[in-house]
Amino acid sequence: MSLIRPGGLLAGALAAVAFLAGCSGASGTRGASSGPTSGANPTATTPVATTPAENGIADLSAKQILAKAKDALSQASSVRIQGGGFSEGEQFALDMRYGRDGAVGSLTSNGQTIELLRIGSTVYLKGSAAFWRSIGGNPAAELLKGRYLKMPANTREFAEVASFTDLKKSATELLAPDGEISKGDRTTIRGMAAIGLKDPTNGGGTLYIALRGEPYPLRVAPDKGKTDDVGSMDFLDYGVPVTLMQPPADQVVDVSNLGR
Repeated sequence: MSLIRPGGLLAGALAAVAFLAGCSGASGTRGASSGPTSGANPTATTPVATTPAENGIADLSAKQILAKAKDALSQASSVRIQGGGFSEGEQFALDMRYGRDGAVGSLTSNGQTIELLRIGSTVYLKGSAAFWRSIGGNPAAELLKGRYLKMPANTREFAEVASFTDLKKSATELLAPDGEISKGDRTTIRGMAAIGLKDPTNGGGTLYIALRGEPYPLRVAPDKGKTDDVGSMDFLDYGVPVTLMQPPADQVVDVSNLGR
């Protein structure tokens, strides 16, 4: 398992919104209800619970453990995926919260940040003025200054970046090994008993999975000395409620209203 490659996601976003350069005359939609911008409960904490029993995955093969971890992550009612570092020469940071009804968070690569919000089948994308200017010049930057670009999640041009707001697709991306995986030693991650799954390929790393309760992924990190990647990705706040709210209508531009 290797760290997420944010460059590919940003490249997809760049290609997807390049058409905005000629859309400076488009107006914002009034389809979203007024209210605060998207967010999660910043004061929520993981519920206190008794120590669960061992889940038995330590006795399984590496492939079986990985399959159970993928299933547990994709079925989680909520999770926060957070981390950062350097990957393939790019500095990146990630902070996404996933709930039953969508996701909210941000992805940063080499100083360029995209804010992402998904509510049901609708995705909102917000970038800095510098981000939009680098894509579509001043017209795009002016049109989308302080605004979200709204689109259906299945919009073809935005499929790659929109998929990042889908927990099941993100689980597939983050937990995909490049080579034949093997079981590592037992260890402790954030005070929780875990077992590592090692990907021996160049650029691979180790995925740590909980040995008690649900076999949730806890962390993925590159192995020192095997890759230039540094940093880690943590899986946090399983079961913590995530609040998703539509942006105010005057902060939204509907992609369907833009001329192509």
